[in-house]
Amino acid sequence: MWGAFAKDDEHTIAYMLGLDPHEPLSWLNIATNVIYSIFLLMSAMFAAIGIGTYQWVEAEASDIAQYGDIAHIPGLEKVSCGLVSYCIDAAGDVGECTLPWPVYNDDPTSQPSNYWTATAGLIATAVALLGLPWIYSLVSCLGCYTHTRQKRAVHVVNFAAGLMLLSLFVWAAGFHEYAVEECLHDGADSCQLYKTKFPSHILEGGKDNIGCRICRSTMTSFSMADGCHFGWGSFITIAAMIITACAGQCGRAVKPKWDKNQEWWIDYLADWTKLGLRETLAARTSLVDSEQQLKVAVAQHNADLEARAQQQHAKRWCDIFVPSAERRAPRGAHVESQWVAHGEPPRQRTMAEQHLRSAPHPKISSV
Repeated sequence: MWGAFAKDDEHTIAYMLGLDPHEPLSWLNIATNVIYSIFLLMSAMFAAIGIGTYQWVEAEASDIAQYGDIAHIPGLEKVSCGLVSYCIDAAGDVGECTLPWPVYNDDPTSQPSNYWTATAGLIATAVALLGLPWIYSLVSCLGCYTHTRQKRAVHVVNFAAGLMLLSLFVWAAGFHEYAVEECLHDGADSCQLYKTKFPSHILEGGKDNIGCRICRSTMTSFSMADGCHFGWGSFITIAAMIITACAGQCGRAVKPKWDKNQEWWIDYLADWTKLGLRETLAARTSLVDSEQQLKVAVAQHNADLEARAQQQHAKRWCDIFVPSAERRAPRGAHVESQWVAHGEPPRQRTMAEQHLRSAPHPKISSV
């Protein structure tokens, strides 16, 4: 159960022993915790901005005109599509690119692609998870820090970073949702003009007809086509993922300041495991969670050592007063008389005849 403990596990061991449920932090660890808290806040803000912005995939009107039909949109300059919002930079009433940014179907949860919905959901979940360790990082400097809770918070942060990474893969898997697919004019070898699909229900004549098919038909999953390019929405999400990973490392570096009594307990437990007594501990108790249980185990171990010392003492009496030939003789009246003559109690005879098969363990000082 105990085995050889790593350095990071010493804090968990001390917490299990009930040394100090609220552990103090040194000034250096407080500074590290402040940086950890700032990183968490930055990553959550960047990820939230990434969800809200429309600049994930963009295409200029001059590029779209080479393969798509945009004649019905006067003064079109640029089209941008995000996870929940979009921007149509055009003249007149068809232009939609002002704050608050327009969302698909006037509903933040009504994206035309399930890939975008899943991506936004994963990032939003990561942001919500980052809020928990961020709140704990604020109260930990006020005397509420425990290393066990800190390790759990770091696990949550790392899980949030994993969700962000997964969201980017899901989004890239849906790149084909940006490609035009309906041909309007066939050429000799390939389609010359495709029907574009825009995210505005005003342009498309209904909420069921919207989309963001503004890129070439050659655009497939995990592959960007010519004419379209990435916006800063995906880059800020990547930055949020990297900051979250860095925050996890900062969180791991925040450890409590131990007083001399706690350091003694840690060293004591480490020495105990080196003596090979973890089997004895596992047999006597399933979990050492208090000082009292540890004291009882140490007292029992010292009692075992006293018993072994008595056995060695009896053996030395036997070596001095009883010749080795007689000691090897069968048990009889002569051997019995030798024991009685030399004043050894009959009950110690059996103990004296036993030979220790293992080297004696050093005695552990009492707690």
